[in-house]
Amino acid sequence: MNQTMREAFRTGSGADPAAFKTTLTLIVSAVVLTFFAWIVLQLMDAYRHERITAVQATVAGVKAMVLLSLVFYVVV
Repeated sequence: MNQTMREAFRTGSGADPAAFKTTLTLIVSAVVLTFFAWIVLQLMDAYRHERITAVQATVAGVKAMVLLSLVFYVVV
């Protein structure tokens, strides 16, 4: 974003683009972390009630962590 675009955004919205980007990044990160925490809790619950094995829980957890890393790479 060049200086002209920044000024136009600031004039139109009344907010600094950098602050807006930071705010949106924090909101998206919080939502993503909450969603992945829910996934991990579901995995733990399924393991505790013996609906999945330890290997299945581990593989699913690793997949979730890889996906979380990729999402954070894109967002941040």
